[in-house]
Amino acid sequence: MWTRSTQRTWHIKCDCCGEEIPYIWKLPAINGKVPPGGIRYASTKEITDEEGTIDWVKLRESVYYQCQLCEGRMDWNAADQDRRNQSGRYIQMNENGDPSYEFFNYNAIAHAPWPELITKWKEATIARSRGDLSKLENFVRKQLAEAWNESDYMSDEVQENARGGYLLGEKWEPEGGDEPLLFLTCDVQKDHYYVVVRAWCVINGVLQSRLIEREKVVSVGAIRDLADKWQITQNGIRGSRVFMDGNYNTGQVQRIAADNGWMVFRGDKAMDFRHQDGLRRIYSDVQYIDIGEGTREAKGGRYAGQVRFSKHSALNRLSLIRSIKTEDDKMVWTYADNAGSVYERQINAWHRISKTAPDGKRFYDFINRDSKDDHYGDAEQQQVVCAAMAGLVGVSGADNSEDDA
Repeated sequence: MWTRSTQRTWHIKCDCCGEEIPYIWKLPAINGKVPPGGIRYASTKEITDEEGTIDWVKLRESVYYQCQLCEGRMDWNAADQDRRNQSGRYIQMNENGDPSYEFFNYNAIAHAPWPELITKWKEATIARSRGDLSKLENFVRKQLAEAWNESDYMSDEVQENARGGYLLGEKWEPEGGDEPLLFLTCDVQKDHYYVVVRAWCVINGVLQSRLIEREKVVSVGAIRDLADKWQITQNGIRGSRVFMDGNYNTGQVQRIAADNGWMVFRGDKAMDFRHQDGLRRIYSDVQYIDIGEGTREAKGGRYAGQVRFSKHSALNRLSLIRSIKTEDDKMVWTYADNAGSVYERQINAWHRISKTAPDGKRFYDFINRDSKDDHYGDAEQQQVVCAAMAGLVGVSGADNSEDDA
């Protein structure tokens, strides 16, 4: 209906040239370069120290508006913002708009403090660098009053080859970062298991991840050996970093998890889950499963912790993280050079495809082109959920995006 409407958009007069202009956040890039005009602010390099910490005061003080016509600078203060609005007006942007559809649009640049807006934008781009687009979507919809188009903020290409220049079994001791967090995730099959041990670490404010081990094993003992080797916590419902896929042979997996101090993952079609704190996340609160339920051992004190997660959201975040590079053009998510062709094929079994909605907007969905051979890929999806639960995916930190003005 917007495309059919008059599209009346709020305009103000530029302080420099006096022409009437609509407030815009930024213009679309042309040949990889963003044209003049819109909100401008200091680059990541200018406001970030050697440890990757952002100087938020410096960021807020740097913001200004650049006229898209004369390239003149307009600084923010409440009085000037009010003065511009006093002489502002709605101008019809669609000359052929249907008069019966009088639509009016203005964004938060017209009324909200620009330092607050740039803080929200920066936090949203940081979350994007951690694999989470939800803050960007919220900003675009609620602050910019624009339709959300996911494809504008995701790379069309996922790096299928992300070899990191190291070998399986190598301990990762990054410089400039905290001690890496290791998780073991396991895809369960009828008589064997596909196991992935992956490390996650924030280095100078940038989230990075390395594959430590990948194994196809035939016993629960072999899984425990890998967890013990890398000293991965195995305390069951009191805290564990070992997770088993429970969508196949659920009861048996829950018993194995309870016996070994592990947790159970269940992939779900839901997009997210509401938590007790009122927030929605890609994973659920922990469910405590009585593994003796229905037997004489019911309420016997043996419980398995189970977490459901959104399979689509996990795929989306994994796909996004796999497309991100550091400032020195290195992938943030990598695997060992000798991970092997089977591992490489299986992590690429799920393909992200572009689709077009009835309104012409592009969005992404996933298809599985190798459903019988995607087991390491499933284990890597679980790894992303682990990182989200640990507060590493979709949280604040240094920005690694290309959204600097």
